[in-house]
Amino acid sequence: MTPDTMPSFAPALMLLALLLAAAWGVKWLRQRNVIGGSPDAQAIKVISSLAVGPQQRVLVLELTEPGSRARHLLTVGVTTGQITTLHSTALAAPVQVSAVVPPPDQAGAAS
Repeated sequence: MTPDTMPSFAPALMLLALLLAAAWGVKWLRQRNVIGGSPDAQAIKVISSLAVGPQQRVLVLELTEPGSRARHLLTVGVTTGQITTLHSTALAAPVQVSAVVPPPDQAGAAS
């Protein structure tokens, strides 16, 4: 084969390099939380898990609606074939408790 008749691998190598650069770029953007959301804004959080059989679990999940402070607790049964809602309840928004300073003792001042 002469060099004129050999297929050129340059376009294939350029495409491979472009795909590798794109994959690296997506990974870098996800680590910087530019895409995929912030890790603190998780919509579903597993509160507890209990194995009730070899392939069955009961999970308590906390669901947080993005953009609001609404939270729900959801109890689900998980098997290999399905997920079943067992119980659901809405939680109140978290209450910020401020420290209450008691007034000075007046009993010592009256004597």
